[in-house]
Amino acid sequence: MTGSSSELPWCRYRFVKDVAPLDPSHGIHLHNLAIAELLFDARNAYLTEGVGVTWESLLRSGRSLVMRRLEIDFEREVRAGIPLKVGIRAATRTRRTLTFSEAVWRVDPPLAIAVARSVHLLVLVDTPGAIELPDEIVARFEAFEDQPLTIELRR
Repeated sequence: MTGSSSELPWCRYRFVKDVAPLDPSHGIHLHNLAIAELLFDARNAYLTEGVGVTWESLLRSGRSLVMRRLEIDFEREVRAGIPLKVGIRAATRTRRTLTFSEAVWRVDPPLAIAVARSVHLLVLVDTPGAIELPDEIVARFEAFEDQPLTIELRR
């Protein structure tokens, strides 16, 4: 995280969702699958509400965005019922992939619960394999993020 020490951890994300706390009677703490689901829901909201890419428009164009990799670091437990925020941002890209930076934070005190990185491919629905990211898709992400996506060289 960059910025002053008083900066809230979710400030580096242009897309942040408040998460309605789960009823504490559903368990002692949010388990790993619940946190993964929070990130999943936030990724979908980021695409549709933030970037403006809908699943319907992708499918009509014969394309779909699929996840290639998901890495989640579970930083600490959080009890059910505690207010959280989820942040998502497109961080980097290659010719064929978009990488999202993702995080779940406790609001008060502001503490990271989980940080994640997910890699997504654009594929044609009728034929297997990734295709190059079209300029218009990249432009939508860059417009939303208000900056160019860093281009990652393949390793």
